[in-house]
Amino acid sequence: MAVTQPKPTPLREIDFTHYVKHYTRLLWRWKWWIVFAGPLVSAAALIYMLKFQASDPELTATVLIGLENPPTVTIGMDFVDIDNSKSELIKTRSFLKDIVDKLSLRFQVKKFPRNYVFSKISVDSLARSGRYVFNIDRDNANVYTITYTNRKHGYKNKIIQTGKLANLSIVRLPGIRLKFTRSFLKDPQKVTFYVAGMPKAIDNLHKNVELKKPDIRRQQFHIEVSLKGRDYNLIAEVLNTIADAFVERKLMFRKRKTQSVLSVLEKQYNRARDGFAGAEHRLKNFRTSNPTVGLTQSAQRTVNTLTELETSTFAIKNALKEAQRLESKFVESSNEDKIQASEEILVFLNSQEYTSAPVLQMEMNRLLSDKRALRNNYAGTHPLMRENEAGIEKLLKNVQNSLVNFVKGAEDKALEKASGIQSLSKKLQGLPSKEVRMAELQRRHQVSSEMFSTVSDRYNRVKVAETIEVADVYVMDYAAPPIPPPVNILKLLGICLLLGIIIAFGPALFFNMINKTVQTEFELQKMTDMVVLESIPKISIVKRGKK
Repeated sequence: MAVTQPKPTPLREIDFTHYVKHYTRLLWRWKWWIVFAGPLVSAAALIYMLKFQASDPELTATVLIGLENPPTVTIGMDFVDIDNSKSELIKTRSFLKDIVDKLSLRFQVKKFPRNYVFSKISVDSLARSGRYVFNIDRDNANVYTITYTNRKHGYKNKIIQTGKLANLSIVRLPGIRLKFTRSFLKDPQKVTFYVAGMPKAIDNLHKNVELKKPDIRRQQFHIEVSLKGRDYNLIAEVLNTIADAFVERKLMFRKRKTQSVLSVLEKQYNRARDGFAGAEHRLKNFRTSNPTVGLTQSAQRTVNTLTELETSTFAIKNALKEAQRLESKFVESSNEDKIQASEEILVFLNSQEYTSAPVLQMEMNRLLSDKRALRNNYAGTHPLMRENEAGIEKLLKNVQNSLVNFVKGAEDKALEKASGIQSLSKKLQGLPSKEVRMAELQRRHQVSSEMFSTVSDRYNRVKVAETIEVADVYVMDYAAPPIPPPVNILKLLGICLLLGIIIAFGPALFFNMINKTVQTEFELQKMTDMVVLESIPKISIVKRGKK
């Protein structure tokens, strides 16, 4: 059975007169609502926007922290994310706690910028958290009171201090010291301020600070730290304090690491110096006592070869000790720290010119870059995340195996060198006793001289580096207080006018759509196509007052 579709009414057959009359009567019935509601809503919206939105919009300030030695990318290498600045330090709670303490961020002022009311703020651990209200006495305009509220501890508007405005300059409360600005004291007003707990203040800063790491793909070799708020001077001060503290902390880490290396090298330097001095003294005494004793050219070449073997053996043993230390650190590290331990291993293997180290380093960079990209888009249980984790685990095993192979190779080389030393030492035993003694003393002198020269060079370089130590990051551009844009009055008026029109006419049109009651004979005739012959008008009884 075919369904007949209703044909649209032609435009010339539409009775516009009916609709004009209908909506004229509708708006007349709602005239008082339209007259009062629309203007009132528009005025209220305009006042709200001017007071709370247009005056202090929430804006963002940014500080840029540059890298001292940005990495270079060569053709053929993968573009990878870099994080050699350890920018995650900025988001750690221990770091943010120092910022909260330094700037007294537990102290928060409502309605006014902090620097408008107070020139100096000091809050220590004795400060009680809660709400404080500074108010002017209604009966005496020269008297102020400070009340304290903390419902958890049973305090509500408890007066904790009162005094005269003429003598007001510094307020001292338990754990709080406040110094008012001169501009505020000239025109004092009611001020509400809060003292939050340390964990809450740290969480608030941690939540609002945004960190953008360096991105080598876009040639961005700097860290962006941003903070949003309505107290423009305060957010700029917080960001600049974070930047300075980050640079200082990085410098402290570098100095601590340099001092640790220097202390080890200093011990090696002292041992090498004493060994060289002793060997030189013994050789000098022997030559003084035996001026006619000397070595043939063959014996001298043997001594030189022994010196080279022992010097290379010394370097191999030092590398072997470092490799064994890194291997122990890798085994004892937790799953989260194994990546950092493996990166140290790769740096060591690269310094030793191990064949597979550059390939493993490139693979490590690629997998870590993929991990950071996947983490922003997928959950930890996603198949791509699991595949990436499996690849990293496999790579970590390969790095560990490479280190184990290096240790075995170094041990084999050390044994080979020891065998050569033993063979040459036996060769020298065929010389006369005094020549053997002189060859032994000369060999020890040359070996100790080479060791002392090597250790002395490293020690002096590290000592110079400690003297001129600078951080590998610097403040590229300090944060400036953001400047709010000028208020667009026409835009605000347009929004408020539109809102007033919607509130004024919206209810009338809405109830007209859901109310199907016939109001006049014209509407009945329009809805039923019946001709109305007669209608009875609505008669209202007028109440007259008593005479």
